[in-house]
Amino acid sequence: MENQLQQSIKHWYLPLILGILLILAGVWVFATPLASYITLSLFFAVTFLVVGIFQIFHAVNNRNDLEGWGWYLVGGILDLVLGILLISQIGASMLVLAFFVGFGVLFRSIMGIGHSIELKKQGANKISVHDVIVFLSGKNTGKDRQIIYNGYKMPYSYTRKSDGS
Repeated sequence: MENQLQQSIKHWYLPLILGILLILAGVWVFATPLASYITLSLFFAVTFLVVGIFQIFHAVNNRNDLEGWGWYLVGGILDLVLGILLISQIGASMLVLAFFVGFGVLFRSIMGIGHSIELKKQGANKISVHDVIVFLSGKNTGKDRQIIYNGYKMPYSYTRKSDGS
């Protein structure tokens, strides 16, 4: 068994290197918060630029196969222009990033409240700390994909308990 495990795990040092790099990045973020925020804002802007280029490329190359390919092209052009604007105006990029994250958190919170109301309607009234951590972390793998409420296994979606009918 051990030999099989050793053969299946190659490049064991890559997660170690990644972990060390992430620790160094975390220390850098704590040591220089403003520079970190500016760097993150620039990365955010470049992401829009790159996504726009790829969307335009995708739309043009698949124009004969995609119905409504023009919308992909328009979306790509808008992302490209937004990326250029955000790169040229790093202050605007910092502001847009803050709103982007803020709205993301707001929508996720509203979705979580709606999900909890839906679960309550389905009769779910017992939940463990583990269930909350797994749900909030977004880890949807293996056994963690389902939460058990009152003996019923429920996935992280708005599904109703089957009443047998």
